[in-house]
Amino acid sequence: MKQPKNSLLIPILIFLGLLLAFSPVFLSSNYIRQDDLMWEIWEGMKISDFGWLYKNTVFQLVRPICMISFYLTDLISINITDAVYVRFMAVIILGFLGILLYRWQLLFNSNRALAASFAAASFTLPAYQVFAATGNYSLILTALLMTFGAAFCWHHAYQTDQPKQKSRYYRLGCFLFFASLLDYPLSSMYIWVLLTISYLNGREYLQRKFIAHASWVSIKIMVYYYIFCRLVHLVFHVKTNNGRAAVIDLSQIGEKIKHFYDTTGWHSSLWFWKSTGPLHQTPFILIVVVFCLALIKTGKLNGETCLRNNLKHASLALLITFIFYSLSYSPIFASPELLVTFRYTITTMPIFLYLIFWSVNVLIGTLFLNRPLLNKIINTCNSIVFVCVAFFGLTYANIMLADGIVGPHTQDFDNIQKQLNEKVLPLLKQNKQIVIHAIACDNGDEATRFAPNIPSQFEYGMRICQYQQQVLGAIVHSLKKMGYASNFNRKNKLVHKENEIIVNDIPWGTLVVTSAINRNVDLREYTENNRPVITIDTLAMPIYQRFDFYHQLIAQFKGAG
Repeated sequence: MKQPKNSLLIPILIFLGLLLAFSPVFLSSNYIRQDDLMWEIWEGMKISDFGWLYKNTVFQLVRPICMISFYLTDLISINITDAVYVRFMAVIILGFLGILLYRWQLLFNSNRALAASFAAASFTLPAYQVFAATGNYSLILTALLMTFGAAFCWHHAYQTDQPKQKSRYYRLGCFLFFASLLDYPLSSMYIWVLLTISYLNGREYLQRKFIAHASWVSIKIMVYYYIFCRLVHLVFHVKTNNGRAAVIDLSQIGEKIKHFYDTTGWHSSLWFWKSTGPLHQTPFILIVVVFCLALIKTGKLNGETCLRNNLKHASLALLITFIFYSLSYSPIFASPELLVTFRYTITTMPIFLYLIFWSVNVLIGTLFLNRPLLNKIINTCNSIVFVCVAFFGLTYANIMLADGIVGPHTQDFDNIQKQLNEKVLPLLKQNKQIVIHAIACDNGDEATRFAPNIPSQFEYGMRICQYQQQVLGAIVHSLKKMGYASNFNRKNKLVHKENEIIVNDIPWGTLVVTSAINRNVDLREYTENNRPVITIDTLAMPIYQRFDFYHQLIAQFKGAG
């Protein structure tokens, strides 16, 4: 089929839109992790040197590809300024995913405005903001690429009439899907987002047959994955009763069903995600009502005149969509965890968003079918609305990243570097052995010190001082940037005490990071030979103010000019 002249214009706009939306993450030169700045890395380290992370990821969770991604991103970011390359690649992948999602929708619905707007908007949702900002989460995006690849392979297998090609694409799709599970299972569940799109728009027999077969294959491979995990646990004598492990855990099925019910409401809030509030106070009910009306309208458009049959078909479609939604969250059901974070909305929020887009397109776009001119005007307005929603998502994501993640984190990092330059660097230049005592702001109200209108939900408002591990990582990376390595190899002795982390045997001395509640810890045992104690109190660091990221960016631009 001949492609229209502007077939490349929309994909390019999607890509550029996402690039601009996520631009704050590659305008910062230090930020790499969401919950832990990796400090235990050195040139020439092996994957197995990651210790607990290696054992948990490879043997308990059975995600070896995930571990390879951890290794590569951390190795690239030994010099923290190089983390920008990791994040930039994550943004490039997100832009490419947007193009793939656009192409996928056009396989089942020719509405380019809907397809382009949803492709751009869906990848600006909170989960993807976090994935873009934290370099080590690029593993989630590579798993998404494999999931998309599996879906396209299976669809191509159903489209072709050549047996060899059909078999080849089917096998390749199965391989990619299983590989995505070995990377990050929740990314694999994006298959249910793609199949929801296919189901709501696919009316032909071949399309429905493809959806049924792809659903069956996805479930089957998922079962094979958990069987494979069990074999790994048995062969390597892996303990699965402590920490996270890839096991089917139904011991708290009642609690998990309630948890699923609660998160359904939270996830339906889309960009305005909140972790509190009952279901009826979320947009969930409104989304379901509008979706049901659209399903009934679709039945009428397909020639169904009997109200009873129409309601029956609408109910079946609602049930199948709900099953797809449940399956998209299924790895959480198989996990002992009940913690909800933005990462876990990777598939649920896009489904909710597509239900809104699709329902509005059906209800508004099919008005005045008997009056072509008026219908054309309505459809044009409908397309403009979709584009506006996408533009909102792109703009809102940029602001949330700037003020909620990158801005506060960068400011704290710069402040720690300033204190090290002023207090520590002069002593190190004199070859003195010192003790650095850093105080985190990780206790009570001190952990949530944010200016008005600054996002402060978990995974937003990521101030370095919220975690002792992040304070430790920021100091180690900063000193390395100044030419003073803190961990040449694994010989450093790391000690975890209650509210206290101590790193001994450092070439320049000792590093002690304490909780705010333990700020007055006795340091005399670390001050032999009269080693001076340098205190870095993160409680005294300035509070990030709204739009500070943009103000500083403008100031740097003017200064460079």
